[in-house]
Amino acid sequence: MKKTFVVLGVAVWVTVLLGGTLFLAAGRVDLPFFWVTLLIWVGSTTTIGLIMDRDLMRERSQFGAEKSGRLLQVLGLPAVIAPFLIAGLDVGRYHWSDSVPNWAQLVGLGVTVIGFGLITWSIQMNRFFAKAVRVQDDRGQRVVTGGPYRYVRHPGYCGFSLIFLASSIALGSWLSILPSLGLTFFFVWRTAMEDEFLQANLDGYAEYAERVRHRLMPGVW
Repeated sequence: MKKTFVVLGVAVWVTVLLGGTLFLAAGRVDLPFFWVTLLIWVGSTTTIGLIMDRDLMRERSQFGAEKSGRLLQVLGLPAVIAPFLIAGLDVGRYHWSDSVPNWAQLVGLGVTVIGFGLITWSIQMNRFFAKAVRVQDDRGQRVVTGGPYRYVRHPGYCGFSLIFLASSIALGSWLSILPSLGLTFFFVWRTAMEDEFLQANLDGYAEYAERVRHRLMPGVW
């Protein structure tokens, strides 16, 4: 029951934070793509919270001990809010770059759903989906090779990158893509750093990396 209350609290927090940012920045509420994007975020984060292992949820809620984990936690919230803030101001008030066609926004919504689905699948298959770059000896960490890990070694980071870039397009603001690109570059760096660490420290990971050649995007890298 406690986990359910935590998940519901997160859902309310996401709704208030992102919805409040979007609509207060826009100064209006008659923006259907804003509503659908917000609904996808709230529904997806709720689903992820409900399927997440309790121990994993507890670990992910703690302040990171390693540098990149702390950086992600400190910069993560402003980085998430920035595209929503810019999109609200752009589409709702100033129209700097709100020329995204409706078909592109629909594609953005679809890719956002795919990104969240990829993260959900990754967490469902990998109970070691922690934010800290470490070998989880205390939780008996092993190499996970099923599900999306058959295709790329870091499907979660792929999903996060898709979500932020696609959400900006779905919201209808070209300008809001800029902070999303910055966050995507961070995920690329984090993927490279984490992959190198795991190859050196997690038993069986180097052999897994030989079989699954791509880190983030199938056929790309």
